[in-house]
Amino acid sequence: MKIIRVALLVCAGLALSQAGHAQSGGVDASKAAPQSVVITEEQNGQTFNVRVGDEVVVTFVAAQGTGYSWQLETMIPGVATLGNVETVPIPPSMPGSPAKQVFHLKIAAAGKVTLHFDFLRPWESAASPAKTFMVKLRAE
Repeated sequence: MKIIRVALLVCAGLALSQAGHAQSGGVDASKAAPQSVVITEEQNGQTFNVRVGDEVVVTFVAAQGTGYSWQLETMIPGVATLGNVETVPIPPSMPGSPAKQVFHLKIAAAGKVTLHFDFLRPWESAASPAKTFMVKLRAE
C-alpha cells in the first residue's frame, strides 16, 4: 500500500512539473520577457543589473516654474538609448507645484553604462548644477 502511495505521489509530482514547464512554454529564465526597472532620485550612486531589452525608467521630482529641470548629461551610446522624456504633474496640479520628470531608456546591448544627470537651468551654461545624479547599469 505504501509503495502505491509513493508511486502515485511521484507520478503526480512529475505531472505537475511537466504542466508547469508546458505552461511557461519551457522558456529559459535568462530569456524572460523584458522588464521595467524603475530608478528614483534616492538611488543615486547605485549600480543596477539589467538585461538587453529591459526598459529603465529614471524618475525625479522637480518644482515647476523655477526654470530648473533634470538633463541627461552623459550616456555611453550603444548600450542604452534614450526614448521618451515626460513631465507628469503630481496632484493637486497647480502652477508651481512639483512634478515628476520621467526619462525612459531602452537597454539595446550588453555592456556597462553610466547615466549622469544634472539639475540645472539649461540657459545658465556657466553655472554649476544645483544637484547631480549618477547610476551605473550593467547590461547582460
